[in-house]
Amino acid sequence: MSEQRTEAEPIEVAYVPTMADIREALRVRARAAGTWRSALAGAVAFWAMAVAAALVAPTFDHVPVALPAAIGAVSGVCGALCVFLPWALLSSQTRALHQALEPEGDVRVVVDSSGFRCETRASTMTFAWDSYAEYAETAGRFVLLGGRMGTVTLAVLPKRGVRALEDVDRLRRLLDGKLSRAGSPQRRDR
Repeated sequence: MSEQRTEAEPIEVAYVPTMADIREALRVRARAAGTWRSALAGAVAFWAMAVAAALVAPTFDHVPVALPAAIGAVSGVCGALCVFLPWALLSSQTRALHQALEPEGDVRVVVDSSGFRCETRASTMTFAWDSYAEYAETAGRFVLLGGRMGTVTLAVLPKRGVRALEDVDRLRRLLDGKLSRAGSPQRRDR
């Protein structure tokens, strides 16, 4: 039988960062920043130009046939790049961050009402809640997002790292009290 913990007790999350943790955190960040919407909008715009070039080409007698075909081809390739590049960047960032974090080994995070402390083999960092603006919950993780335009603060709290299942619910309640959920217009008191 698991012992009941009070809301005031710190919540410990201990884990070894995985590629999946990092990839999911970066996906959440991209979703919150609108990166995928921008990429999709760019792809649609370029593909629309390709279709327009193909439709307009037969109506101009004095335009060489190769010009609309070239515009269509370039637009199609640019549209494909708008879809491919964000995916490639996500993969590249995931690998780079994992390589940087791997030597740190195990991560231990202690979360309480004042913020959280993150400990690794080489460092200890403390963060107040005002370092973060919002969080997102995925099936296996809580991803904390913060920072001003041009800077990004990102923290991942994998649910697998809590000691007891009820700690996931306690952590969710604490985050709900301190941060907004990503995509929600509400701001929380800290």
